[in-house]
Amino acid sequence: MTTRQPSRTNRSRPRTRNIVAAAAAFAAALPLVLAAPAQASPASTSSSDYDYSCTVKAKKPYDTGDHKWGKKVVDYPVSIYCHKDRYLNIKQQYWEYDGKHDDDYDHDYDQHGDGHDYLGGYNWHKVYVEHGKWTTLHSYKLLHHTPDDDYTEEVFHKVKYQERHHDGWSHWSGWHSSHYAPIHH
Repeated sequence: MTTRQPSRTNRSRPRTRNIVAAAAAFAAALPLVLAAPAQASPASTSSSDYDYSCTVKAKKPYDTGDHKWGKKVVDYPVSIYCHKDRYLNIKQQYWEYDGKHDDDYDHDYDQHGDGHDYLGGYNWHKVYVEHGKWTTLHSYKLLHHTPDDDYTEEVFHKVKYQERHHDGWSHWSGWHSSHYAPIHH
C-alpha cells in the first residue's frame, strides 16, 4: 500500500493566512505603540503641556539711586524658584509703559506698535538654579527719557524662559510681566 502525503500547497495555505493576519495586526498596532512615548514627552508642541520645575517672575523695576553719565540706573529684577536643580535660558525685554495708569493692566496683551516703547532686551544663558532656593537676577539699565510731557518714565519688563532637563531644553514659557514703576528723572 502506498501512502499519500498531502500536497505542500494545502498545508501552507492556513499557515500563510495566519502569518498574513498576524502581520496585518502588527502593522495596525505599530503606530499606536510608536505614538505613545511621543505623547508623554515633555518636548511637546505646546508650552502648556510641559510641567515646568521653576517659577520665574519679573519683579517691579526700581531706581537704584545710582547715576551714570547723568542718567538714573534702574534695576529690573527677576526672581526664580526651582523644585529641581535646573539650568535656565531667560529672555528679558524692557518697556516704557504708555497706557492707562492701572497696576492691574494686562501687559501680556501688549505687542509692538501699541504705544509702549521698547527699550531693549537681554538674554541670560544657562543660568544654574539650585532647588529649594529663591534666586534673584539683577539687570541694570540706564533710564532714557522718551519724549512726553512729564519727567517720569513708567517702566516695566517681561521675561520668558526655558528649562534644561535630561531630555534637552523645554519649549519657551509664555511672557510674564512686572507691574510698571514710575521713575522720576
